[in-house]
Amino acid sequence: MIYFTRIHHYHIERQQDGQVMIQDGRKFKDPIELVNHHKRCLDGFLTRPNFPCNRPDGTAPYAWPGVTMVELEKHLLAKAEAMGLSVSVCSL
Repeated sequence: MIYFTRIHHYHIERQQDGQVMIQDGRKFKDPIELVNHHKRCLDGFLTRPNFPCNRPDGTAPYAWPGVTMVELEKHLLAKAEAMGLSVSVCSL
């Protein structure tokens, strides 16, 4: 028997108040609470979370394959400054 699995990745966003959420989702105090909630109730997820996607400590998250969020942020800041825009930096 052949089983086809689908993998869905969700970007967990940290809010200014310290809570976390997926896009258009509700807020949770931390990623563990968010995942535990979605294990019980889809509530915006397409499938129930089964396997963590762990990053080694100190590894920046990816904006898309081959480009980290840090690299993207630096590139965008450089472009904004080149355009003469005033930039307020908020570290990732």
